Amino acid sequence: MKFTRIYDNRTGIDYPWMADIQSIADFTEIEKNFCSRDSWCVWDYINSKDYSQDVRETFGVSLDNGGDHCHPSNKLEPFLHACVLTFPEKNKFYPMLYFVEKLSQASKKKLEYLAKCGRILININGGFMTWSSNYVEKESIEREHFPQYDIKEVKVSKWPEGKHFYATINGSSIVVDGIEKWNTEQQAFDAAKKYLNVE
Repeated sequence: MKFTRIYDNRTGIDYPWMADIQSIADFTEIEKNFCSRDSWCVWDYINSKDYSQDVRETFGVSLDNGGDHCHPSNKLEPFLHACVLTFPEKNKFYPMLYFVEKLSQASKKKLEYLAKCGRILININGGFMTWSSNYVEKESIEREHFPQYDIKEVKVSKWPEGKHFYATINGSSIVVDGIEKWNTEQQAFDAAKKYLNVE
């Protein structure tokens, strides 16, 4: 799969690596990556205290070992649909229903713009944009997954008079475990290492 880094002549933005989608085959391939990543999110939720309370206490319904079916090696959406269907109509588990609807909507929107424009760029978070004549392709590479950045590309900074430190890669904020600001420069740098999975 092709990944590319682009520069926008109009805005001056230097974008990080993005999946360069120009066909249905490209789209199908990148969706496998996101399915695996989204599966981990739901896997974590299913094994969390919040899930136990929501399902077992609030709804009185048990999905014991449901997490096994949501393992990232399996497909995510069939499991989510099964979860939704497991609940009686009056006790639909709306968080699961929300996951199903949003995943489907996102995929349909990307396909719609791919068909309309012929080329879309998808970032590592799943956001996308259509190709523009304002873009200059800086570099491209063939990989199975999003290319990783080097720790040398991490920048740690804070606002003047600010209390918190922020870590960025190529202008994009690093978010780890839902946190994007840290109390010390070292904590921000350690978060960046965790994000990149480097020692």
